[in-house]
Amino acid sequence: MREAVLLSPLPEVAPAADAVTAIADAMDVEIGLLIFPRLRLSRGEFERFVGLVREEHTRREQAAMPPERRHGGGRLAMAAFHPDAAPDLSKPSRLVPFLRRTPDPTIQLVRLSALDRVRANDPAHGTGVVDLRTLDLAAFLATPPQPPIHERIAAHNLDTVSGLGADAVAALLADIRRDRDATYAALGEAPPA
Repeated sequence: MREAVLLSPLPEVAPAADAVTAIADAMDVEIGLLIFPRLRLSRGEFERFVGLVREEHTRREQAAMPPERRHGGGRLAMAAFHPDAAPDLSKPSRLVPFLRRTPDPTIQLVRLSALDRVRANDPAHGTGVVDLRTLDLAAFLATPPQPPIHERIAAHNLDTVSGLGADAVAALLADIRRDRDATYAALGEAPPA
């Protein structure tokens, strides 16, 4: 894992894409975090910024490849993490932004080869081989297919937050934010609004 802190108060795509490239080039790094402590963007604005960084990363990766290999995206998946998101327990996928709350706007980077390894061990991903001579068709048809791993994780997260109570989880996240604000104040830095 590697972290990079980008101190500009402006959403600058090129320096962020440079940091993404540096992490992508470090083959021993599977997870990276780009942390933007001075960036003052709403969650929606930050997600749009992450989209621009993703596009620039993909453009750079494609430009560096020979034409016959230019397909798909870059070497890293990106996800936007932001300090602001209310809990939405209406369905598992709607809870994800709340669980991605961080003290500062952050881009999480995950090497695609690491995701491929996780998916390779997931019985719900890809195809399988069935020996029709030994298949119990009734049991096979009675067993519903498993959803993909990301959907199972989201459902598990929803169950966990529902069990703990969204207010209790929100209080823990608020404590982290208060600690961040106190740390920034001690350093003479104004925390994000």
